[in-house]
Amino acid sequence: MSKDDNVFGFNYLIKTKNQQIIDWNEINRLFLKDKVLCVWDIYFIANSDIVNKNWCDIENKIYDSLNGERSLWEWIYKDLINYYSNYNYEKSSVYSYILYMRYFAAGVGNKQEKITKKNFYEILLEELKILEIRFSNYLIKEINENQFYYIKQQLLIKEILKVTGSDKPYQIITFNYTNYEKENFLNIHGDLSFPIFGISLEDDKKISPEANIFTKRKRRVKNDLLSIGKFIKNEYNDLIFYGTSFNKMDYDHFKRIIDKWGGGKMYFCYSNYNGKNMREDHKENVEEFIDGLYYNEFFNLRENDQLDEAIGINIDWEKYIKQFLVINLLD
Repeated sequence: MSKDDNVFGFNYLIKTKNQQIIDWNEINRLFLKDKVLCVWDIYFIANSDIVNKNWCDIENKIYDSLNGERSLWEWIYKDLINYYSNYNYEKSSVYSYILYMRYFAAGVGNKQEKITKKNFYEILLEELKILEIRFSNYLIKEINENQFYYIKQQLLIKEILKVTGSDKPYQIITFNYTNYEKENFLNIHGDLSFPIFGISLEDDKKISPEANIFTKRKRRVKNDLLSIGKFIKNEYNDLIFYGTSFNKMDYDHFKRIIDKWGGGKMYFCYSNYNGKNMREDHKENVEEFIDGLYYNEFFNLRENDQLDEAIGINIDWEKYIKQFLVINLLD
């Protein structure tokens, strides 16, 4: 296995996804010696179709694993306690073996003296941070290799303001992790240096109390991120949405922003991709999103002209990039 397979691939885990026999030497190398993977990697590969999935589905999978008294991690917690007692890895799950060897075995620098539900979920969060750091490295690499990223970003903002007829001062709240040049913006889920994955506060009652450290609000507070209320200057605003997946794990954030800092009109913008007209798909997504926040209110808001659900954003990137190159050559 190459170094790139180690860090970005998970080839071994994919290959052995449906196999009953575990290569413990390979597990020791990947998780205990090189420490490039985490227990969440095993979970995501074992419990999801990794082909043609949206990256935001990772948060839905996190929620699935935490949901209910019989959740995966509640079972692993009990299995880990059992492993702690008998040390028989062949009769325990690979999750328990890895967590024990990383955090509870003798000689481990951050050795935990006792397994409690509190430190178990804290350890799971530390494991998730391993994945987040790897995701951060991936994003930074992609942006560094895209020399026109921030130019396109500025052109996109100008076009969105143009088609929505906005000539007012504006602020940007982004659910992504990238920065904006020369803009007043807030990364609601952390930034490139420390992206945050998590679940909605609305799901807090469906998980173990010790697992609520995975809610996005808890993680925002823990990481001392600027509050939305301190960022937004006006209480009454038009709201323009673009590029959001309308992930249900973010519904609590969306509803709070709309209820407390909306009040004006809502504009939902979209772009076509790979030659496919996305208008109808986008309209369906917006309707589902609004009705998910406010039961059966989509058509009322639309008929009252309080929202526009499908504003197309069309930019000839090639034309603009060529103009940029010519300007730079003239300079």
